[in-house]
Amino acid sequence: MALLHAFRASLGAIGRNPAILLVTGLIALVQLPQLVAQTFSPVVGAVVSIVFSLVYVVAIPYVQGGLIGMADEALDGRTSLGTFHRAGTEHYVSVLVAYLLVLAVNLVVGGGLFFVGFIALVFALGANLSTAAMIGIGVVAVALLVVYVVAFAFVQFYGQAIVLEDLGGVDGLKRSIGTVRANLLPVFLYTVVVGVIGGVFGLIAGASSLLTSPQSTPGLPLPDPSLPLVVGASVVMIVSTTLFTALFLTFSVAFYRDLRAGETAGSAGRDGAASPSL
Repeated sequence: MALLHAFRASLGAIGRNPAILLVTGLIALVQLPQLVAQTFSPVVGAVVSIVFSLVYVVAIPYVQGGLIGMADEALDGRTSLGTFHRAGTEHYVSVLVAYLLVLAVNLVVGGGLFFVGFIALVFALGANLSTAAMIGIGVVAVALLVVYVVAFAFVQFYGQAIVLEDLGGVDGLKRSIGTVRANLLPVFLYTVVVGVIGGVFGLIAGASSLLTSPQSTPGLPLPDPSLPLVVGASVVMIVSTTLFTALFLTFSVAFYRDLRAGETAGSAGRDGAASPSL
């Protein structure tokens, strides 16, 4: 099964190549100022978060391309930081184009979900909305959520397509969509597994953030963010982010490679069957 094979291969690749953990660890450390800033005040934390969000838009394509290149090389043996820089720079523009297109879709669908939720909340508080109208709003919200999940599932391999097959941004998105269409069940299972693993690590990161946020949750009896607590929560966040990022990127590359290998083998088999025998 491609899913299990890819998972085992990704664990082996990470074990052979601690350089991947070094890169993902540095990425986690870069996020540390956001966690520390919110211990001072929510306003400071919000300002720092906005600044880092702008930085992420510029840096993510480089980091994504570099890590995918490292993961691809690690699955075949050994990799290095040089591969990270080479892959990140060579494919930066293509990954950036695809990333901005995906980000635009996320903003549109996410904005739609927020708008529907806001309207539902306003009318619910005013008690002026009929049951049928509430059901209608719920249906629209669910439909938007389904669109978001499906869209993400179909384009989630654009980075792998760009780096591994040296494609442009738009072609990378098309290749991702085509690969998912040809492998709906395996991709569905993969998405569920990644979602569960990501949810676990997300809960850990969320708990760390809560423990360092002053008065962020007045209904919960959380301790004040003392220095030992901030340090402990920061360590937990860094370790969890390091492990998840390394596992997710390497797993995604291994899985994509298996999918493409299966497609290539199937295409070769069909071509051979269609060719006339001599």
